[in-house]
Amino acid sequence: MGETPLSVALETHLGNIQLILLLLQYDATPSESFGDDIAVQLLNNATANHAKTMQKLIDGNFIDLTSEATFLAAFDFAFKLAGSVELAERILPYDIYPQIEHLFPEAAYYSAMAEYPVETD
Repeated sequence: MGETPLSVALETHLGNIQLILLLLQYDATPSESFGDDIAVQLLNNATANHAKTMQKLIDGNFIDLTSEATFLAAFDFAFKLAGSVELAERILPYDIYPQIEHLFPEAAYYSAMAEYPVETD
């Protein structure tokens, strides 16, 4: 398979995360999962306009939330920047980190600020 604009950007313009985000936003599809460093950079530089793109990358396992650094970057993105209920719902079940419980108050705070729907049992 030949080179794609995204593969070229990842090889030659890795420092230009905004270019990579733009390509991803316009449906460029990675050929493999991003490493933790790139995933964290993408999440840290994404804006609310990138919420659907980030969600698609997480759903497609191109951004792997099993790394603690990537999980925390995704948490910050979903709750603090994107205000995306769908993305937040996908992130919180990743309770593989013992310290995730200390994030719940922060999640509740940002949920209230973004006026996320609240489930009651």
